[in-house]
Amino acid sequence: NKNWMKAREGLLDCEKLGLSQDEMSKILPIVDATSSDSGAFDGVLELLIRGGRSLPEAVMMMIPEAWQNDVNMEPDKKALYEFLSALMEPWDGPALISFTDGRYLGATLDRNGLRPGRFYVTHSGRVVMGSEVGVVDIPAQDVLRKGRLNPGMMLLVDFDNHTVVDDEALKAQYSKAHPYGEWLKRQKMYLKDIVESVPETDRVAPSISGSILPTNENKECVGINAIVTPLKAFGYTLEALEMLLLPMAKDGVEALGSMGNDAPLAVMSNREKLTFEYFKQMFAQVTNPPIDPIREKIVTSMECMIGPEGDLLEITEKQCNRLALKGPLVSMDEMESIKKMNYRGWRSKVLDITYPKNSGRKGLEETLDRICAEAREAIREGYKILVLSDRGFSSDRVAVSSLLAVGAVHQHLVANLERTRVGLLVESAEPREVHHFCTLVGFGADAICPYLAIEAIWCLQTDGKIPPTDSKEELVKKYFYASIYGMMKVLAKMGIS
Repeated sequence: NKNWMKAREGLLDCEKLGLSQDEMSKILPIVDATSSDSGAFDGVLELLIRGGRSLPEAVMMMIPEAWQNDVNMEPDKKALYEFLSALMEPWDGPALISFTDGRYLGATLDRNGLRPGRFYVTHSGRVVMGSEVGVVDIPAQDVLRKGRLNPGMMLLVDFDNHTVVDDEALKAQYSKAHPYGEWLKRQKMYLKDIVESVPETDRVAPSISGSILPTNENKECVGINAIVTPLKAFGYTLEALEMLLLPMAKDGVEALGSMGNDAPLAVMSNREKLTFEYFKQMFAQVTNPPIDPIREKIVTSMECMIGPEGDLLEITEKQCNRLALKGPLVSMDEMESIKKMNYRGWRSKVLDITYPKNSGRKGLEETLDRICAEAREAIREGYKILVLSDRGFSSDRVAVSSLLAVGAVHQHLVANLERTRVGLLVESAEPREVHHFCTLVGFGADAICPYLAIEAIWCLQTDGKIPPTDSKEELVKKYFYASIYGMMKVLAKMGIS
């Protein structure tokens, strides 16, 4: 969240804050790198209020309810949260936040509801809230109302009107302030719309196996043998194919195992390792409880909103003109459609992340500089989506690690305050398992197309290791479902929903 706020600074309108350009530069960065989580939250909340939003609205924007899977939520209220999700990601925690600006005093519990919050409203006009009942002794006859904060609920005192504002009435008021539902219908885009806008013949991805088959039509070069060269080039192993990819494509679940991991750390290994292997998962400790992604599924969502963002300080229809993805993985057909789209003013630019093999380390450094420069140039030319692709690999050209490439471009654009002007996608043969996808998203990728992993799954079916009853599309759906659910479990360990 802190990194994304740094990226959004380039879109802020200083006039909305009543500042000159020089004065604006003095208040940046919005989030001080040395501040705590609470300090970062406070800095962003103050920015939203200074930009014209009321305190309750700003808090609703930063700590939304779990609206995606709630079938009982009012349509207007759901549309409000859907609109706000196009502007900024949630800052929930799990957390219970109390806030005030002089007019309002309130508290809200995030959508996970893991923090205790109890409140009393008395006949004598007092409002008492604490982490548990009994913090303050109140005679029973003086209690007008009592209760607990529910997930996403806001307790709000309005000092100007001398009232305790009802949570439902408050959110109904904001949800009807603008026609959010109509804005979303007109502006929000979905991947299926882009796929349908591209002719079917243009959605066919180039085949890896077809491009490297020997000319003598050797019958052994079928199934997995047909792509053994690219598999070797990108570090695939039999273990990865049969113990990781096979169960995911066959059953739609990650393989289960109980053995310890005795592999040496990548930094200490004598063998070549993928860039992904230099990173390890973290998990929530002490103050940040993990989420249960199975029993608390209603509060989790993997939907992605990608593409250029709007100014946080505005409320306009154009701000929800973004592309919605059901998850961070896209199929080869979908990626080809994105690469060739020209839909409602949206175009994409493909950046080649391969370089000549004989150029060595210098070639790697030059390639990273090149793709960073090309990314900025593409933004100036009006492209909405950038695709980092290693499809140009061959016996003479080496692919830059997808993690290295996406991290370089993301950080370069963040440093130049341009990251929120474009979506960043990865089309690579390298990633194939949950950890790879998590690291790519963590380093700035909006979506990923693991095309070699998909081809490998299809080849495993050709070899008879997957029943022929499933179509290619069904195999990809199962693989994506298992991968995205695995990513959700990793996020849940960090208390992220």
